[in-house]
Amino acid sequence: MLPKPRIVALIASIGIFICLSDLFRIIAGPYQLSFDYPTLGGQVAVAGLSVPRVDFAIIGGTAAIFAVLWFIMQKTKIGFGIRAVAQDIETAKVMGINVDRSIQAVFFISSAIAAFGAIMVSVLYNAVYTSMGDMIGYKGLALIVIGGFGSLPGAVLAAFLLGFVETFFTTYSDVPLSREGIAMFMLVLLILFRPHGLLGKA
Repeated sequence: MLPKPRIVALIASIGIFICLSDLFRIIAGPYQLSFDYPTLGGQVAVAGLSVPRVDFAIIGGTAAIFAVLWFIMQKTKIGFGIRAVAQDIETAKVMGINVDRSIQAVFFISSAIAAFGAIMVSVLYNAVYTSMGDMIGYKGLALIVIGGFGSLPGAVLAAFLLGFVETFFTTYSDVPLSREGIAMFMLVLLILFRPHGLLGKA
């Protein structure tokens, strides 16, 4: 069987994502439920500025996740296996790397990170509903393409760049685009002028 392009897995992921989202909407209903967590309420004084505790927790948790993820990918045996499988799955098999275990590790790690993100978004907006991750998921897929397939630094760079661009255009300009529209517009520009992404290989 010929190896499939990476875009095939991306398109399949979008299809599964849509199916699961609609399934959960049928089971749980389309209504919002409150998600109040008093511990993360209030403000924290940082260098003379008042920062909401939930924002502080999101920034701190994200930084910790980046650090742990970098350590796993660069300093552990399972991280080496994941990088080898991502680069060339057939060669990884020949070299004795447990491909199934590496793929399972990726699913476990990515699910754990997604769970953290879901909890933080729920606390931030004080609401839980079945479609809350739809646009976030689409943005995540857009960031993968913008950063470059298989490039973790590229995905991180794309996330920060998108955040700055969204904040600038929605706060300091009169551009008639929503945050979601800006993300999709950036994706279209990257596909047209740099289809391999910011840090991806051509």
